[in-house]
Amino acid sequence: LYRKHRKDINWVQGFVNEASARASVNHPAISLVYECDQELGVNFYTLELVDAPSLSDLARRRSDLEEGVIWKVLESCADALNYLRENVMSHRLFTAQSILVVKGAEPRIANPVKGVGVVITPQEEREQMELLGEALAPFVQKPGIDRNLFSLVDRLGTDRIDGINSIKALQSAIEASGEQELSDRD
Repeated sequence: LYRKHRKDINWVQGFVNEASARASVNHPAISLVYECDQELGVNFYTLELVDAPSLSDLARRRSDLEEGVIWKVLESCADALNYLRENVMSHRLFTAQSILVVKGAEPRIANPVKGVGVVITPQEEREQMELLGEALAPFVQKPGIDRNLFSLVDRLGTDRIDGINSIKALQSAIEASGEQELSDRD
């Protein structure tokens, strides 16, 4: 906590509340917060070090992501968003900078939790889908990409009639794409 806020009880309490809420997260795709403490008048919390590039880093470097990794990112984000909703946690929206891709292609989301007791609004859900679409768009703009994957990313946060504008719609679209892929194989 910045020195200038250490004597302000509202800032200190807000810091402790957010750190405690972050530490209560138990989801495999969300980075960990280990503890919140105070030492020598300094409030702090310790986080998991995730040494991995973000989607924005990878896009800036013009790196490719395999289709399987993109699907994992979509599934992990949908699952993490659902977890946060079910546990009534307020959080920052996931962005290309907060979604990390660890070696082995496992997505990790920098812990977005702000507190407990409030979930994102339908408008924020729509904005979240738009941000997710923007984060993944650079990786599906290549020849030969799975048409189901391209279509799903293209529909995120849009005003189209088939737009994906909620967590539930994202989960349904992912499930439908998986079912379509299975039927395409038969």
